[in-house]
Amino acid sequence: MLFLVAIGCNFKCKDNKFVIETDENYPLNYHELAGKWILMYPQNYGYEFVFFDDYGAKITLYLNTAKIKFKGKFLLEDSRRIRIFISEMMQKDEITEHGEKHGFMSVKNSYFLFDGRIIKDSKPKILVLNPITIIAEGRNSEGFFEPQIKLRKQ
Repeated sequence: MLFLVAIGCNFKCKDNKFVIETDENYPLNYHELAGKWILMYPQNYGYEFVFFDDYGAKITLYLNTAKIKFKGKFLLEDSRRIRIFISEMMQKDEITEHGEKHGFMSVKNSYFLFDGRIIKDSKPKILVLNPITIIAEGRNSEGFFEPQIKLRKQ
């Protein structure tokens, strides 16, 4: 006799095999993605992703004394991918919070595509992003992001 006790698991039949998926494999949804997610390293290097309820997105790359900010809209594809359509960007050579409402320039042919998942059983939750395609002004810009980014929910 076999007894299974599973909390936070999802049971599926895939290719005629019984599969148990844990929380970290659950599909993304808009409600859980909304909010601020941050990964910061020493000496002011890191990432900040903010997802809004109106599908807006802001991404900030911290590069020591400089930062690059992107604004746009996001959507979920296949419940595992996040596509962010970038409409504006700004590069600042010094870290300040003054005057950041101005200085954005419009961009075209720019989007970020990430494979993503949320690890729910950690406190705080962790958003794991793996860049798939990074296009800025029609050019491949893969150097903007690490191969895997683990951001903490704020």
